Amino acid sequence: MNLGELKQHIRAVAQDVSEFSRLWTDEEIIQYINDGQIEACRNAPWILKTSSMSVGEVKPKSILTVDGFLGTGTVSKILVNNVNIITNAITYNNDNSLTASLLSNEINDTGLFTATVNGGAITIEPVESNGSFYNNQVPLIVATGSYLTATQFTGGVDGICRIQLKPNIKEYSFSNKILKIEAFYLGENQNKLSIKDFRDLCDSDKNIAKQKGNVECILYGLGSNSFYVARVPTVKDYINMTVCYLPLKTLRANSDIPEIPEYLHSKLVHYALYRMYMKNDIEGEQMDISNFHYSKFIEEFGDNQFGAISNKNNDVFFFGG
Repeated sequence: MNLGELKQHIRAVAQDVSEFSRLWTDEEIIQYINDGQIEACRNAPWILKTSSMSVGEVKPKSILTVDGFLGTGTVSKILVNNVNIITNAITYNNDNSLTASLLSNEINDTGLFTATVNGGAITIEPVESNGSFYNNQVPLIVATGSYLTATQFTGGVDGICRIQLKPNIKEYSFSNKILKIEAFYLGENQNKLSIKDFRDLCDSDKNIAKQKGNVECILYGLGSNSFYVARVPTVKDYINMTVCYLPLKTLRANSDIPEIPEYLHSKLVHYALYRMYMKNDIEGEQMDISNFHYSKFIEEFGDNQFGAISNKNNDVFFFGG
């Protein structure tokens, strides 16, 4: 089912089909459906799971279009996920190609993203293989004029479970979309790495975190969203991970389809109805209806496995090894 079909079904069950006196807005129902998909993954994390052996190298891309500059002005920021991907402001003029080249050079010099130019169009993509992590995001351009537009990032393939290793760098962060990491694999040969809690190591063994050479294991327990590699790599490589994760995209258009398996799409109706009947001044009958749909949702997906362990929604829990 797509988003439009889910909304229609939800309104039919709630008998809220009048276009002139609706009790719930489309925006509310869409929010509840998105929240329901997230809760389904938290309660049953196996629903969305990557296979590290089939991870692609495709990274998401966005196009910045420079069009019709008149006079001069300044592009002060280009924000992706609230991070500015240019260090220095760029002064533009009415030469679109020149402005695009200047912006492209600045993006590349800053080092967070790579940029290529074709006339007045700049294609940007993340330096690291973060893949789908950037999908669905639209760069925000801060400028004195409004002649720069951007498309959303699209095309990333399961990239949340691939991390590029850099020489002499020991600490790496992972996507906040990850719920659980089951296994780590090193390089093209997919050698499985052992996983160790740094806090359980004796003092002599902790020295491995400082040594350089071929990566032998993953050390966690040093931060809530990062891990160390041991030993510290001296050449470029990459790590693939088998992970359970949260939905990578937010449902917005009627044609958008939930990422969880199709046979579970209709079960999201229960979560939406649970939230809908909790709205505002809830009465006894509405409470009963809300509780009924919540119980049906839990019946399908189970209780939240992670909420009882931590109040942080994006903590990562390590398994396997």
